[in-house]
Amino acid sequence: MGSEQSASYFRYWSKVARDADGNLKSFHLLPYHCLDVAAVGYVLMQRQISWMNAITRASPLSFTELQRVLLLFLIVHDFGKFSSRSFQSHVWEVFGLLQKCSSVVPHNAHRHDALGMALWEDELFSRIWERDWFTSGVEFLDALSYLQPISQASFGHHGHAVDIDKISIEEEFTRDDIEAAADFLESCAALLVRQPSVLPEDLGEMYDALKVQSWLLSGFIILCDWIGSNESLFPHCSQPMALDDYWQQACKLAEHAIKAAGILSVPQSEFNGMGQLFHNLADVTPSPLQAYVSECDLPAGPQLWIIEDITGSGKTEAAIMLAHRLMQQGSEGIFVALPTMATANAMYDRMAKAYRSLFSADGRPSLALAHGRRNLMDGFTSTILDFEGSLPTMIPDEGSEEPTEASAACARWIADNKKKAFLAHVGVGTIDQALIAVLPAKHHTLRLLGLSNKVLIVDEVHACDAYMAELLKALLQFHAAMGGSAILLSATIPKAMRKAFANAFLKGLNSEKRATEFSGSFPSVTRIGADEPSETAVAPRSDLRRSVVVKLVHNEASILKEIVDAAVSGACVCWVRNTVADAIKAYELLKGEASVDKDRLMLFHARYAMGHRLDREKVVLSNFGKESSPDQRQGAILIATQVVEQSLDLDFDFMVSDLAPIDLLIQRAGRIHRHHREFRGNLTRAVLWVFSPPLVESPASGWFADFFQDAAHVYEAHGHLWRTARLLQSKGGWTMPDDARDLIEGVYGEEGEEIPGGLMKKQNDAEGRRRAEGAQGRFNALQVTAGYERQFGSLFADAAAPTRLGEPSVTLRLAIRSGERILPLYEHHLHAWMLSEVQVRESLVAKSRATEKEKQQAAATMRDRGKWSELIILEQARDCLWTGKASDINGNPIELVYSIDSGLKVEKGGK
Repeated sequence: MGSEQSASYFRYWSKVARDADGNLKSFHLLPYHCLDVAAVGYVLMQRQISWMNAITRASPLSFTELQRVLLLFLIVHDFGKFSSRSFQSHVWEVFGLLQKCSSVVPHNAHRHDALGMALWEDELFSRIWERDWFTSGVEFLDALSYLQPISQASFGHHGHAVDIDKISIEEEFTRDDIEAAADFLESCAALLVRQPSVLPEDLGEMYDALKVQSWLLSGFIILCDWIGSNESLFPHCSQPMALDDYWQQACKLAEHAIKAAGILSVPQSEFNGMGQLFHNLADVTPSPLQAYVSECDLPAGPQLWIIEDITGSGKTEAAIMLAHRLMQQGSEGIFVALPTMATANAMYDRMAKAYRSLFSADGRPSLALAHGRRNLMDGFTSTILDFEGSLPTMIPDEGSEEPTEASAACARWIADNKKKAFLAHVGVGTIDQALIAVLPAKHHTLRLLGLSNKVLIVDEVHACDAYMAELLKALLQFHAAMGGSAILLSATIPKAMRKAFANAFLKGLNSEKRATEFSGSFPSVTRIGADEPSETAVAPRSDLRRSVVVKLVHNEASILKEIVDAAVSGACVCWVRNTVADAIKAYELLKGEASVDKDRLMLFHARYAMGHRLDREKVVLSNFGKESSPDQRQGAILIATQVVEQSLDLDFDFMVSDLAPIDLLIQRAGRIHRHHREFRGNLTRAVLWVFSPPLVESPASGWFADFFQDAAHVYEAHGHLWRTARLLQSKGGWTMPDDARDLIEGVYGEEGEEIPGGLMKKQNDAEGRRRAEGAQGRFNALQVTAGYERQFGSLFADAAAPTRLGEPSVTLRLAIRSGERILPLYEHHLHAWMLSEVQVRESLVAKSRATEKEKQQAAATMRDRGKWSELIILEQARDCLWTGKASDINGNPIELVYSIDSGLKVEKGGK
């Protein structure tokens, strides 16, 4: 092939590099980039078999045939760049050098990805069909149509499917361009496709299978393009050389690049019980739940497990143990999805100590954190490793010293983008990051690919509202269709929700079965797979069968007195409020109590600057967590919002909660007497006081709203709140786990008490909104059987992907003045501006009142130049207290008051 150096396709470039002054430094020829990407795919197809198994699952295309077809589509993925008019002429100095002309008029109507698919359909496929590179008994146009799922995946490698309806090949490509592309394709086929690809006789069956698997094909091709586009691993080559010589070189580079990326499978360890995974529990007797998942039969194939047990029962450990066993059947890792960033951070810390035990001792698995603020977590950023060398080298944050290797490690290539976190062997993140996989967001298929060979664990699944539940159902359907297994965890999931999740998974398996009514056993383990669904009752942990005394209280003064008395006796107390405003009010009232130790009184909610919130979260976990000491706990009082009710391992002697839905009260009460302690002040029993409106038989419509004006919009189903209060009043408490199912179904189930007429309008309004939110979730979610194509007109940005519904929020960046400079409030950190952010409802704060000059001055110091945020300049009033100016949604001036102690308060009438 030595004579091919003069081939026409060497007159086309793919990538250029410039120096700091903008001068051309180097360029990479288009044929070589195509071969780079194909080489990455070729090596991955040999080395990462799990993805190929998932792609070929339920497909009539054999593994070998799919490899041949996929290699061809990897080569052509960037063929739109052969367009002189729309791509090549964009860099005139390279275009003129290669083409020896400058007469082509640039045409910028279409992107090169869409141009490539148009070229493929209008010109190239007919040529390879004529040369019998595919064998089939069908007509040319039928074959072209039946292969569209994989062609869309190939040409949609920039993260979205392409539309070619308005493209004219004659307007976009010269005849020389078309012939160059065809010549290169023929040369590659002769080099790499040694024999024809045999398509199955039933192309309709192949088409249906390819549509489902096109999501994974898209993710695979995106991954190959990302790795193959890494200029440090695939250096630019501008001099023609024989394609076979370059191919050998590209394959060697691909081997190194893939190894450096840290995405290849790591050998797993053999499952050997709980002590193997959690060394601190080696001498602890497994709970009945943990014993069951260690020993139960595991059928082959994708499975959904729903684990229900009370708070503190060790569900997380049980899920990791079960996932480890499922890994023995083909899954290659785990992704744990949590409801909030705080719970994800806490889970990451736990997994950092255990995840290596899932793999062989000589393996180098990655552990990644996936949420929008992960760079703020030192525990993650300090574990980023360079996997290229023979020994791992820690990559420090800017300005830090070189640390030693930590027990947790994440490959540098995976860590540089949260979308890649799903490619890590073990991932932990917010559920939002997983739900983006089934929304029309750019590169969402990369998330699907990363999840496909993992066990998906979703904790606190009851926290999903109607909208999120629909997205989770779609994710479960996708995951089942891709051959993945999933585990859902909850202490308070209603039977109807459990049934809906089970049926979504069965639908993804393309099963005709549907889940029937489940029994009321609790705790229980439900398994859904290709065989008949099963439900197994498990015994509760003996030391967790505990009773909570519940008392409805209607007077705020009585609550304040009880909190003070408990704290004076040495108990640690928590009052969970439903709104930030109510939490701040209670905190300030307690600050005024003479007998309260102000140094042991703390406020915790979501409306702090991110840095102060993370600092506060650490103190909360230290003072009230499992390892907290008697000195830390004695007489301590925490006033908090819902931030404490999910997944944080906190332990209080006495708790007060505002009235909330029963499942949330159960969650909150799970933080009372959570761990064994010798001293709990004057409280020998677990007691929960519920601050509630007086319970009446025939409440008026304002029964809840008049009592909790702000919270009336937080929990809108006031009929469910009345049912909750009614149940608690009649029972006077509960014993877990005995009463769990009755409590949940008594509020949410059909057997619940009839809702009074005075509350029916609010209840019906809430139900209408719930159904509308569910419908919106179904509308937004992608359909697995539709395949990777343009189902939506536009794509969501990751930051704007609607994984949750709710009132629009605004991100405020809090700033202070230092002389002539405008600095972030949370200074002296690499991510200072991000750590100075706080989110508020748009109805509270909508716009900054800083001048344009001030905004531009501050934006110049921000990495994102201030996009998607409002600058709030604070003036210091006294130590740790600042005030600032803003406008509400109607343009009215408001004043903001911020303190490290209380967070952000919004006051009307700012001038």
